[in-house]
Amino acid sequence: GGTYENGAAQSAGNMYLAGTTATVTGVTFKNGDATLQCDGTTNGNGGNLQSTSSCAVTVTGCTFEGGKAMRGGSIAAFGQMNLIDCTVGGGEAASGGGTVFVYQKGYINITGNTEIFGGKVTNSSATGGTININSFEAEGPNYIGDGVKIHSGTASQGSGIYLSNGALALAGNVQIENIWVYNTSETCYIDATDLNTTTPIQVAANYAKKIGISATDKTD
Repeated sequence: GGTYENGAAQSAGNMYLAGTTATVTGVTFKNGDATLQCDGTTNGNGGNLQSTSSCAVTVTGCTFEGGKAMRGGSIAAFGQMNLIDCTVGGGEAASGGGTVFVYQKGYINITGNTEIFGGKVTNSSATGGTININSFEAEGPNYIGDGVKIHSGTASQGSGIYLSNGALALAGNVQIENIWVYNTSETCYIDATDLNTTTPIQVAANYAKKIGISATDKTD
């Protein structure tokens, strides 16, 4: 439990997780700043929380408010991360993932009553207002489960989710305002075979592989 707020660092303004495993429960994170660079540039990740590629992290019942970074205004996952029953609001990133940035070996499982919303990217060419996924060396797929809500992000491409590398599985009744799929690779795709939602999900870039999504009721 407890509150971590107003921390500032070159990366992970409020909390940095390394090692092999970590569990974070019932913590409130506020307004972390991962833009503190010695040369005056903005190049940090995870305004409130960053995990390394070697660390499997489970975050349960936590609240995230605000935060700013180069990538991942609130959260940056470089390894496996499980978000369960969390509220992640706001966040600002210059180049990608206004709220959440998933990179390289990182992959994220979002379940329970988790809601992620309100992030924005500040560069005009930046992508993923709420979540940016670039899992080009991940050992597992990204997963968004029943009851999750992702919305109200601001970006030129992928105000909900921007997927440039890796797999993304959707299951149950999820609410995502839109998904932008960039990569044409066979390893970059959406698997919605277990999706059962009444809320349409707009999927841009129709050259990307989509499994189990009907063009009439699940995409634009």
